[in-house]
Amino acid sequence: METNKIDKEYLEQDSQYSFPYHFLVENKNGNIIKPFKVNYWLFDYMRLIKYLKKRIEEKNFKNLLDFGSGEGRLIFELNKESKNNFYGFEISQTAKHFFKAFNPNVKLIENLDELSGYKNFFDIVTLTEVIEHIPDDSVNKSILAIVDSLKSGGFLFVTAPHKNQPVLKKHYRHYDSSSLLKSFAEDKFELIEKKFLFKYSLIKKILLKIFFNRFFLINFNFMYKIFFNANKNNIFGNEKNCETIFLILKKK
Repeated sequence: METNKIDKEYLEQDSQYSFPYHFLVENKNGNIIKPFKVNYWLFDYMRLIKYLKKRIEEKNFKNLLDFGSGEGRLIFELNKESKNNFYGFEISQTAKHFFKAFNPNVKLIENLDELSGYKNFFDIVTLTEVIEHIPDDSVNKSILAIVDSLKSGGFLFVTAPHKNQPVLKKHYRHYDSSSLLKSFAEDKFELIEKKFLFKYSLIKKILLKIFFNRFFLINFNFMYKIFFNANKNNIFGNEKNCETIFLILKKK
């Protein structure tokens, strides 16, 4: 796949990185910090990063690639006090600059041709909140590149938005568990684990109406700590009420 073609297809995605929004919400010593303007889903993103970090650290690994790393928030969190080797892969020109700013000591791979030099190299590849951003005619090529870069027995961590949620303008598609698994050939991968994350509840709906609206702004950390903690026990749902699908796949 030609890099120029990819860059053209991702032009709209690239425009989303005018600001490193994944770094807006912070969690410092239990204080949930919200700046003056932030989307509610960034709080779930922060919970997702925390969950992924926990699950990844359960594995014994040396080299990890975050495929579609954006500004590099996941790598930023994983790399704290870690002796493992982390790599990013990102083609967005704007996101690359932010990645390098937040992760100056992490190797960033910037095109698939360069990634082909890492054949059977990575113990873990993460593909989190990325596959829905990839154009239809490029999904298979991207997954084949991931297969080639993973060691035999290596793990692929995948998250993607569920069809329960309306498809956003910047997404090409959402998934149910069946359609997401079909993206990963059975002769290449073994399914190790499948979970449905972020149970959508009436309480969450009410809290969203209160905390994120166009009429007034709440900017007290205590209130956002209430919002964060009220939702932290709703991380697991089922196919009918979840917002995100989580997969762990193992390369055969």
